[in-house]
Amino acid sequence: MRNHNTEGTPDQDPAADMFSDVEKKAMLSALRLRYTLLPHLYTLLASAHVNGTTVARPLWFEYPMDQSLYGNDKQLMWGDSIMVAPVLDKGATSVTAYFPADTWVDYATGDIITSSGQTMTVNAALDKIPVYVRAGGIIPLQSPDVTTTKSRLLPFALYAVLDKTGQACGSLYWDDGETLDAAEKGYYNLLYFTIKDNKLTSSYDKMGYSTNMKLDTVFLNNVNQTISAATVNGATAVVTKTNSVRSHCIAKLLHADIQHGGHEQSFDHYLDINLGLQLPQPRRYLVTNHLIYIWIKSALFILTFYRNCLACDDRECKKHDFMLPNLFKINYAMKLEISINFIDLIILYLTDSNIKVSNFAKSHMY
Repeated sequence: MRNHNTEGTPDQDPAADMFSDVEKKAMLSALRLRYTLLPHLYTLLASAHVNGTTVARPLWFEYPMDQSLYGNDKQLMWGDSIMVAPVLDKGATSVTAYFPADTWVDYATGDIITSSGQTMTVNAALDKIPVYVRAGGIIPLQSPDVTTTKSRLLPFALYAVLDKTGQACGSLYWDDGETLDAAEKGYYNLLYFTIKDNKLTSSYDKMGYSTNMKLDTVFLNNVNQTISAATVNGATAVVTKTNSVRSHCIAKLLHADIQHGGHEQSFDHYLDINLGLQLPQPRRYLVTNHLIYIWIKSALFILTFYRNCLACDDRECKKHDFMLPNLFKINYAMKLEISINFIDLIILYLTDSNIKVSNFAKSHMY
């Protein structure tokens, strides 16, 4: 994060003497949150750079059928799995936030909120930004250090919130952080994670940057049972009293060493699961109503590219990778061609029976 100021004006640096200890504590909490979530932000920015997707988006992008969201300009989605309800009024200690019909987890407390589409008043103390993780999402994290250069050397963590079927998925884009055209040159890693049937599995589209990426900890929430054991590639992992899963063995996941790094984690309230981290598994393809919305709204130009898509459930609006222009082709084990014209005509050619299409998408094919 960069602070902009000029000579002759009050200091704005968080360590400046003009701020009270309470204010410094609040700024430190916000900065730690941002830097912990940098891998997630970096993944969103990479998608925006390559495919023109949004990093911050209105809630109705994810819930287009909820008309009550069309005028909501006080909340935002950060990607498809994080919702933020920021404090916009000076001195406020609470926020009135609308929760779309879904299950949400308060990132700061781990509290679970199951909403049918309702407005709630939530705590927004000075040192707490109301941030909620959507069920079904996996968020990549990294413990913050004094600089991002040092942070990049630390192991990664995954923060997952299981949906009602016990599933979740997410992705991670990573490169050297310096090469301007890393995506164009292929100097990056693009990893996918999914939890299903009590197992965390992984796969990748690209490993063009580094194989020295370590996953230290997996945090889970919305688990419907008490778990006391975990395995990593068949080897027993240690479940601590704080219910985090830490691996004390060395294994392989996406060419990353899975080992206990011994670093303190700044997260609260998470659950563990009986996990078996496995090598890459075949993936299916998913067409959701959010993708169809993007196709319809992107008008009058055509782009062809190749991609892979991770699918772990059939919920509306859920996407897990880089998305979509007017025409795209998938040429990895199976092919799906989609053409969209300006009057919203959708023609789908499904050339493989393994392609999974959401009910919403099926109802809008003609």
